[in-house]
Amino acid sequence: MVGIILAQGDQAEKAAEEFARDTSLYIEIENPEGLGAKVDDVQEAFKARKASFVSAAKNLEGVTHIAAAYPPPLGGFLDRMRVSNYSAAERGEVEIQQAFMGPGLFETLGIKLIAGRDFREGELQNYMENRFKVVISETAARELGIANNEAALGKFFYRPTPWLQDGAVNEYEIIGVVEDHAYKGVEWGTKAMAYTGANVAHYGSYVIRLSGNEVRSSLRDLNRITADMFADKIVRVRFLDEVFEEIYLIVYGVSRTLTGFAIIALTLALSGLFGLTAYMSQLRTQEIGMRKTVGASRMQIVQLLMWQFSKPVLWAAALAMPLAWVASTTYLEFFTDRIDYGHWIILGSALLSLFIAWGVVASQTWKISNIRPIEALRYE
Repeated sequence: MVGIILAQGDQAEKAAEEFARDTSLYIEIENPEGLGAKVDDVQEAFKARKASFVSAAKNLEGVTHIAAAYPPPLGGFLDRMRVSNYSAAERGEVEIQQAFMGPGLFETLGIKLIAGRDFREGELQNYMENRFKVVISETAARELGIANNEAALGKFFYRPTPWLQDGAVNEYEIIGVVEDHAYKGVEWGTKAMAYTGANVAHYGSYVIRLSGNEVRSSLRDLNRITADMFADKIVRVRFLDEVFEEIYLIVYGVSRTLTGFAIIALTLALSGLFGLTAYMSQLRTQEIGMRKTVGASRMQIVQLLMWQFSKPVLWAAALAMPLAWVASTTYLEFFTDRIDYGHWIILGSALLSLFIAWGVVASQTWKISNIRPIEALRYE
């Protein structure tokens, strides 16, 4: 179980490396009226300030890309949608996770567009509207029942939105298809993604890609610009590394805790096995003497005792392996990008436990097999 947790954590960390997280920033600028606030005069003025910030950031040396995105890649909680690709009245049947973005995010993150196109500024919608253009992932296209990536272009799917008004639906037009990527980093749920072209500049959330040689100076210049333009607002600047670690701390915590418990349990089990072996070996001292007297070799004695002491270990492994499989399968259900060799880890762990047990038992059995027959027969 611990091996699977560690392997899955390593898998999630490797998947997150696709986004050059050590040279990419996520900047969040406080919205004057909170997320989802209605666009009014105050919001329009604030949007102008953010547009000025984007323009200034693009001109900085070392800034290679900038694009709006909400929530942040490798962190945050994506909007889970139940959608249908049949009709606006059909109840949602497919689960898709939604992220909001502006033009250029795919290029910024290095996500390959394999069919269709990216968004254009003029077609971005406000969050509270109900008609959107979207780019979907390959998995989303398959789950929507679309034959191939090119066939997805121009198709629609629908999401019931009863919280807006009775019978209302959101309508999504597919304009592109991208490769599957671990946008959330530590993925829970489905890999089917819908990148919705929404006016996320309204949120003030941006991904900025920096040149590897200019990271420090670019970060210093960005901090200066944000301090000058948004002195009255809270501005949070993080590398995607930090964003990922905030979510990944859950996996870190679980793996470290279970590893600690596993070490304690293994230590106690081996101590108990060592004590049991020593005790049972002493009880069988005379028997061993008699066997050696009638011609049993040292190796035969060791093999006999090893097999008898291996039985409880094998029974324990037979009981533990199905339980470990159930627990591991349940744990892996939380992830989309799962390891596919969990059964080998469980089998390997069982074999490793058996070898360790053999090592503990061998130290005692070899010692008792060296006893002289006359001494063994006199043992009380």
